[in-house]
Amino acid sequence: MLFKIKIREKISKIFILVFRILNGVVFWMDELLEFILKLKSDSKLKLFDEASTKQAIILKILSNLGWDIYNVEEVVPEYSVGKRKVDYSLRDGNFNKVFIEVKKVDEDLEKHQNQLLDYSFHQGVKLAILSNGITWWFYLPLNEGSWEQRKFYTVEIYDQDARKIVNSFYKFLSKENVISGKAVEDAEKIHKSTIKDTLVKETLPEAWNKLLKEPDENLVELLAETTEKLCGYKPDYIDVGEFLNSYNPETTIKSSEETKIIDKEKKNII
Repeated sequence: MLFKIKIREKISKIFILVFRILNGVVFWMDELLEFILKLKSDSKLKLFDEASTKQAIILKILSNLGWDIYNVEEVVPEYSVGKRKVDYSLRDGNFNKVFIEVKKVDEDLEKHQNQLLDYSFHQGVKLAILSNGITWWFYLPLNEGSWEQRKFYTVEIYDQDARKIVNSFYKFLSKENVISGKAVEDAEKIHKSTIKDTLVKETLPEAWNKLLKEPDENLVELLAETTEKLCGYKPDYIDVGEFLNSYNPETTIKSSEETKIIDKEKKNII
């Protein structure tokens, strides 16, 4: 009987702990949402210099994401990388988890990404962020490709939905997800999906050109039927072939049997 009571007490404590954790997460997410909404309506942000951007925006967001901004061993300011420094290193024990480089609100980030990602790559840091407080660029520095190709996500405070922004920050920058490795795991999934989408978009024109050069009966028939639906008249396959040829003068249409018959009939008429 005593054993059962102890088990129930342990289960009860676990439930209370889970409840407190969940409510804590909900609380700071609501707090972060409120802060993002405030940023969206703050017209003074464009006047911020780099120091103000760090203090009023970056550190506030990091704090809301569970990082102890007063612990200089966890959120390390001006982290030394050789003779240079990164604005912030988010650390877990002796390991750098995230490098963050900050610029003033109206600063063009494009010219600063090479420096940050070079530091991150040589230090073996898996996640890097370049931000001016309003625009946040998220990178996977250790992945293959150009620096631009290693950028897997962008947060735009002014342009994106506030709840979407909060969810993105939680997914990629919350202390919980960064320490557990889930942030990098989710980032990798998005990055792979982005590479796939890019490859598909780059290949579609090539595939279309191949169809124009070597159109089959299905393409010719589909175009003829669609034309009929739109105007009420179905073009013959020779007209369709000539139209496709107009996209590429070197194209030679592989005529179907029906096309050959129509072609013979036209010659006989002539």
